[in-house]
Amino acid sequence: MKNISFFLVIAVFFSGLMTAYAIADREKDRKAVEKAALDYLEGWYEGNAERMEGCLHPDLQKREIRTLHQTGRSQFGLHTASTLIEGTRLGYGKKFPVEERNIQITVFEIFKNIASVKATSKLSTEYLHIVKYSGEWKVLNVLWERN
Repeated sequence: MKNISFFLVIAVFFSGLMTAYAIADREKDRKAVEKAALDYLEGWYEGNAERMEGCLHPDLQKREIRTLHQTGRSQFGLHTASTLIEGTRLGYGKKFPVEERNIQITVFEIFKNIASVKATSKLSTEYLHIVKYSGEWKVLNVLWERN
């Protein structure tokens, strides 16, 4: 009976330890996902192309639904990682003062190596799919609308 009690105590201890590590890993992932989203938005507003490039997956696709006023028909506007990096480098976001940017990040969910995030700012509301790719969280897909 003494041996069973000892092994039960050890099992409970290691179970608690594993749970603590799992919670710590989830918090680490949450912070990394938030950082990727902030690097994406803040990098654009700062005109920091290196920050933007560092948070993007090379296969990124950013889409905007536009309605053509002439026809009333919808079409997609598309950006790739390279067009976002170049637009950032040109400083299109820098014209907005920091106090007007109103950046907010909401992490909806993280599941293993994928995350869903809402990023809002003065100019847009964006839904990001962020993936853990080669050990780093990167923005892979963006669907957005102008505010």
